[in-house]
Amino acid sequence: MPRAGAGEGASGRDTAIDSLRGLCIVAMVVAHLAKGSWLDQAAHPLPGVDGASGFFLLSGLLVGLVQRATIERHGESAGRRKLLRRVGLLYLAHLAISGLALTVVAFDSTRAAELPSVAGEGGWALALLRAVTLQINPAYVSVLSVYVVVMLAVLPLLWALHRGRWALGAGYAVIVYGIGIASPGLTEMAQRGGDRGGWSYGAWFGVFAVGATIGWSWRRPGVQSAVRSRRALVIGTAAMAVGTVVAVLMTSTGIAVRVIEKETFGPGRILLALAVFFVLWRAVTAVQRVPAVRTAIRPLTDVGQFSLDSYLILSIAVLVVPSLGDHDQSSATGVLVAVLVLACCVGWARGRIWLKSRSGASATVVAGRADHL
Repeated sequence: MPRAGAGEGASGRDTAIDSLRGLCIVAMVVAHLAKGSWLDQAAHPLPGVDGASGFFLLSGLLVGLVQRATIERHGESAGRRKLLRRVGLLYLAHLAISGLALTVVAFDSTRAAELPSVAGEGGWALALLRAVTLQINPAYVSVLSVYVVVMLAVLPLLWALHRGRWALGAGYAVIVYGIGIASPGLTEMAQRGGDRGGWSYGAWFGVFAVGATIGWSWRRPGVQSAVRSRRALVIGTAAMAVGTVVAVLMTSTGIAVRVIEKETFGPGRILLALAVFFVLWRAVTAVQRVPAVRTAIRPLTDVGQFSLDSYLILSIAVLVVPSLGDHDQSSATGVLVAVLVLACCVGWARGRIWLKSRSGASATVVAGRADHL
């Protein structure tokens, strides 16, 4: 592995990527808890790009990066076991969130219109069975189940990349993504009652697969020199500008369906996400060289290191807060709720780092062991 460069800690972990994942968490928290507020507008300045899009892209990149490093050091079986352990953890988290959603409705029947309920599923036994089989995916907190499917689906791609069969891997990814785009109903996750209509894991597999492929090659010296070049920055910036203009025009003319819309995650959205997050990565990598700036954005980096924890905190808030009292998300109250949840995410991440450092691990080692998803 190359020597740690700008933006990388002693563990070799690219902290700029963690900062971007933290930024994605911020965007998702604001979108779900302060939608329509000034904070929401500030967190989503560009059309066609949101926190979830960047989160899937960066997660795919880290899966590819971590899998290649694990396979090269310990073998293909070790890499597969590492990924499957992560899938298992995400699956358990999905069950916990689904159970919380059912419990919330059991105590607050007014939420039955938006969340799955025990009565609507035909009793606790059937409700739990559907949760176990990924047929319950509560609205706004259903990312975990999509990750479970997408990460299992990426295994054949990793198998092909490990053997240098790039064309085979690309063909497989295009087929899965193509099915998700052409017939989204075939890959849609059920939100409740067994009815389809939620996330299309086939469509979202596209951006995850692109990220995984990039991550697989991320540590190659030739790739690093290319992505850090001035030409790449110019091309990325131009692509971001053109993509933004096209997204605005498509949205205003109503032809954005299957091109840049979030639900179908068309190819235009993938390309725009690549351009935007590449430019942001270059920007964060540059500003992290300034100690004061690195300290200022450390909360983002900490949250990004423990992104699963942060998403669980967000999910709990999305499920519980509306039952505590009705409020307008676009109001000052909505902004306050979002800020408090973000403070919880930062505090939890800092607490985990502190506890692990107290056990004898340095902060950089703790960061290296943190979430890679």
